[in-house]
Amino acid sequence: MRYHRPDNHLLARSVRQMHAVTDMGISKASALIYSSTWAAQSAIKDYHAEPQKVHVVPMGANFDDPPGREIVWCKKKSAICKLLFVGVDWLRKGGEIAFETLLALHHMGIPAELVICGCVPPKHFTHPNMKVIPYLDKNDPAQYNEMTQLYREADFYCYRLAMSVSVLCFARPMLLVYQRLRPRRGVYQRWSETVKMALSCH
Repeated sequence: MRYHRPDNHLLARSVRQMHAVTDMGISKASALIYSSTWAAQSAIKDYHAEPQKVHVVPMGANFDDPPGREIVWCKKKSAICKLLFVGVDWLRKGGEIAFETLLALHHMGIPAELVICGCVPPKHFTHPNMKVIPYLDKNDPAQYNEMTQLYREADFYCYRLAMSVSVLCFARPMLLVYQRLRPRRGVYQRWSETVKMALSCH
């Protein structure tokens, strides 16, 4: 519960109650499904879940109509390095790291652009080669198509894994088969399974 926000200042009583509710739910469940080994092991270690009830099931991308192989594999290299950052929480998802990546590329003389989708960065994060799309609704056909187009056009997907406990963030970019820019973290030992799950959608 303090994984995303170590400084969330929860009352000790609230923490105890949250642990108690989680423990009760785990003890009463017939099966426990997690999307990462890290979460599954936490259920066993921290909440004493019965190992035989714990299962890890990699989840695919939440695209209703994923592009086919003929679209994905025909992607051509662009003249500019296109970075994509998708996230509602600029700080937690690593928006600053994505921005610094853009600056570093320009410092090295590599033409690059950064597209930010899902949030509005703090005002001091500005750059001529940075585009901000505050929000896209996947339930709206036009906006859904715009979102999938962002993934198709990007060369690199920027994401801060240190603040995530699942490999779901890999599903969309892996569905469209391109590079990820992310710090390493042991939690993601099963990311290859998610890659296979995403590719199987084709």
